[in-house]
Amino acid sequence: MMRCKYLTASRQLTFEVEAETQVELFQALASIQEVFDTESACGVCGGKEIRFLHRTASKGTKTFSFHELLCKNPECRARFEFGQAMEGGALFPHRKDKDGNYKPNRGWTKYQAGGASQQQQVTTERDPWEG
Repeated sequence: MMRCKYLTASRQLTFEVEAETQVELFQALASIQEVFDTESACGVCGGKEIRFLHRTASKGTKTFSFHELLCKNPECRARFEFGQAMEGGALFPHRKDKDGNYKPNRGWTKYQAGGASQQQQVTTERDPWEG
Protein backbone atom coordinates (compact mmCIF):
# COMPACT_ATOMS: atom_id res chain seq x y z
CA MET A 1 0.00 0.00 0.00
CA MET A 2 1.29 3.45 -0.96
CA ARG A 3 0.17 6.68 0.67
CA CYS A 4 0.63 10.16 -0.65
CA LYS A 5 -0.30 13.69 0.42
CA TYR A 6 -0.90 16.15 -2.38
CA LEU A 7 -0.99 19.93 -1.86
CA THR A 8 -2.61 21.93 -4.66
CA ALA A 9 -0.65 24.72 -6.35
CA SER A 10 -2.85 27.29 -4.58
CA ARG A 11 -1.78 25.70 -1.29
CA GLN A 12 -5.42 25.78 -0.17
CA LEU A 13 -6.28 22.07 -0.39
CA THR A 14 -4.48 18.95 0.75
CA PHE A 15 -5.53 15.47 -0.38
CA GLU A 16 -4.49 12.15 1.10
CA VAL A 17 -4.38 9.32 -1.43
CA GLU A 18 -3.91 5.60 -0.90
CA ALA A 19 -3.23 3.17 -3.72
CA GLU A 20 -1.99 -0.36 -4.25
CA THR A 21 0.12 0.41 -7.33
CA GLN A 22 1.95 3.30 -8.95
CA VAL A 23 -0.63 3.27 -11.74
CA GLU A 24 -3.52 3.64 -9.29
CA LEU A 25 -1.68 6.43 -7.47
CA PHE A 26 -0.94 8.20 -10.74
CA GLN A 27 -4.59 7.96 -11.81
CA ALA A 28 -5.84 9.27 -8.46
CA LEU A 29 -3.44 12.24 -8.55
CA ALA A 30 -4.37 13.02 -12.16
CA SER A 31 -8.05 13.05 -11.21
CA ILE A 32 -7.41 15.41 -8.29
CA GLN A 33 -5.29 17.76 -10.42
CA GLU A 34 -7.78 17.83 -13.29
CA VAL A 35 -10.55 19.18 -11.06
CA PHE A 36 -9.04 20.82 -7.97
CA ASP A 37 -5.79 22.11 -9.44
CA THR A 38 -6.89 22.97 -12.98
CA GLU A 39 -7.22 26.74 -12.50
CA SER A 40 -5.31 28.98 -10.10
CA ALA A 41 -6.52 32.30 -11.55
CA CYS A 42 -9.50 33.70 -13.41
CA GLY A 43 -9.17 33.31 -17.17
CA VAL A 44 -10.87 36.68 -17.79
CA CYS A 45 -9.33 39.15 -15.30
CA GLY A 46 -6.39 37.11 -13.96
CA GLY A 47 -7.64 37.44 -10.37
CA LYS A 48 -6.22 34.86 -7.96
CA GLU A 49 -9.28 34.75 -5.68
CA ILE A 50 -11.48 32.01 -7.07
CA ARG A 51 -13.84 29.71 -5.23
CA PHE A 52 -15.71 26.48 -5.82
CA LEU A 53 -19.41 26.86 -6.51
CA HIS A 54 -22.09 24.16 -6.59
CA ARG A 55 -25.71 24.83 -7.44
CA THR A 56 -28.74 22.88 -8.54
CA ALA A 57 -31.59 23.83 -10.86
CA SER A 58 -34.82 22.04 -11.69
CA LYS A 59 -36.66 21.86 -14.96
CA GLY A 60 -39.86 19.90 -14.80
CA THR A 61 -39.12 16.66 -12.99
CA LYS A 62 -35.38 16.78 -13.67
CA THR A 63 -32.78 18.28 -11.36
CA PHE A 64 -29.45 19.44 -12.75
CA SER A 65 -26.28 19.93 -10.77
CA PHE A 66 -23.68 22.55 -11.73
CA HIS A 67 -20.06 22.58 -10.58
CA GLU A 68 -18.11 25.77 -11.28
CA LEU A 69 -15.28 28.00 -10.23
CA LEU A 70 -16.23 31.62 -9.54
CA CYS A 71 -13.95 34.66 -9.73
CA LYS A 72 -14.45 36.65 -6.53
CA ASN A 73 -13.44 39.96 -8.15
CA PRO A 74 -16.68 42.01 -7.89
CA GLU A 75 -16.03 43.66 -11.26
CA CYS A 76 -15.51 40.33 -12.99
CA ARG A 77 -17.45 37.42 -11.42
CA ALA A 78 -16.50 35.13 -14.34
CA ARG A 79 -17.23 31.41 -14.07
CA PHE A 80 -15.49 28.25 -15.18
CA GLU A 81 -17.73 25.21 -15.69
CA PHE A 82 -17.02 21.54 -15.09
CA GLY A 83 -18.78 18.80 -17.00
CA GLN A 84 -19.81 15.54 -15.40
CA ALA A 85 -19.23 12.13 -16.97
CA MET A 86 -22.38 10.13 -17.70
CA GLU A 87 -20.76 6.98 -16.31
CA GLY A 88 -19.14 7.22 -12.91
CA GLY A 89 -20.01 10.90 -12.42
CA ALA A 90 -16.40 12.18 -12.47
CA LEU A 91 -15.96 15.91 -13.09
CA PHE A 92 -13.80 17.34 -15.88
CA PRO A 93 -12.88 20.88 -17.02
CA HIS A 94 -15.31 22.14 -19.66
CA ARG A 95 -12.90 23.85 -22.07
CA LYS A 96 -14.63 23.14 -25.41
CA ASP A 97 -17.88 24.39 -26.91
CA LYS A 98 -20.60 22.11 -28.28
CA ASP A 99 -18.77 21.96 -31.65
CA GLY A 100 -15.54 20.75 -30.06
CA ASN A 101 -13.66 24.06 -30.40
CA TYR A 102 -11.65 25.42 -27.51
CA LYS A 103 -13.41 28.31 -25.77
CA PRO A 104 -11.60 31.64 -25.26
CA ASN A 105 -10.08 32.43 -21.86
CA ARG A 106 -9.32 28.76 -21.11
CA GLY A 107 -13.09 28.22 -20.77
CA TRP A 108 -13.91 31.08 -18.40
CA THR A 109 -17.09 33.06 -19.21
CA LYS A 110 -18.42 36.32 -17.88
CA TYR A 111 -22.10 37.18 -17.58
CA GLN A 112 -23.16 40.04 -19.84
CA ALA A 113 -26.25 42.18 -19.26
CA GLY A 114 -28.98 41.12 -21.63
CA GLY A 115 -29.39 37.67 -20.19
CA ALA A 116 -26.65 35.54 -21.75
CA SER A 117 -23.24 34.38 -20.65
CA GLN A 118 -20.79 35.44 -23.28
CA GLN A 119 -17.18 34.64 -23.77
CA GLN A 120 -14.92 37.65 -23.84
CA GLN A 121 -11.65 37.28 -25.65
CA VAL A 122 -8.93 38.67 -23.44
CA THR A 123 -5.64 39.58 -25.05
CA THR A 124 -2.79 38.32 -22.94
CA GLU A 125 0.90 37.70 -23.43
CA ARG A 126 1.02 34.70 -21.11
CA ASP A 127 0.48 31.10 -22.10
CA PRO A 128 -3.33 30.57 -22.11
CA TRP A 129 -2.96 27.18 -20.41
CA GLU A 130 -0.92 28.45 -17.51
CA GLY A 131 -2.76 29.12 -14.26
